[in-house]
Amino acid sequence: MTFAINYFIPLLTDFKLPYIMAAERFIPYRKQDIVKMCTQELADEDSVLSFEQFCQLLSSVIHYDYHELLESLKNNYAPFDPNTDTKQLKQLSLAEREQCQTAFTENFSQILNAANFEKVTNQDLQEALTEESLFKVRLEVEFDDFEQMVFYRRGESQLSETVTSLWGLRKQTINFTNYDRVAVYITFKDKAYYAKKRNQHWVMNQALP
Repeated sequence: MTFAINYFIPLLTDFKLPYIMAAERFIPYRKQDIVKMCTQELADEDSVLSFEQFCQLLSSVIHYDYHELLESLKNNYAPFDPNTDTKQLKQLSLAEREQCQTAFTENFSQILNAANFEKVTNQDLQEALTEESLFKVRLEVEFDDFEQMVFYRRGESQLSETVTSLWGLRKQTINFTNYDRVAVYITFKDKAYYAKKRNQHWVMNQALP
């Protein structure tokens, strides 16, 4: 089936949004609402019908394309799923488990990118750890302990909150970066790494006066 679309699809930037959005790929509207906003810009019913049919076809194609990716994601996670209620046909070797783990990380990143999540870089994490916090807790993370780390976020805003102390006598305004949605996947290094790390700490402690 072929549709002759002889009109321009209006750009979302032409709509009068209720607030100014950050320069990100994520559009804070449901798919159905975006289609409705587009159809409101069309002149006649035939154009509306043609555009809605086009959207249905596009949705079906995208669903088909990502179905295989989602199945791969589930299959590669299965060997590590602690809550599984199914049996495996065979025990995977260490090399096969590592292959599944690597494939899962790649699939997970692909899906998050397709969902308009933005990757959080190591620099972003370091800056977040040094920013002021609403809680009087200083976080220290040893990133070297991680074998793999996937960190994505969607929606970023600069917020401020007033924190009180001394039974409300002292007030302080804290500015901080807020991530609306966060997706994290972390794997830790093997036992040999931590055994070596403990031995190094023990040697250092013995060397102290």
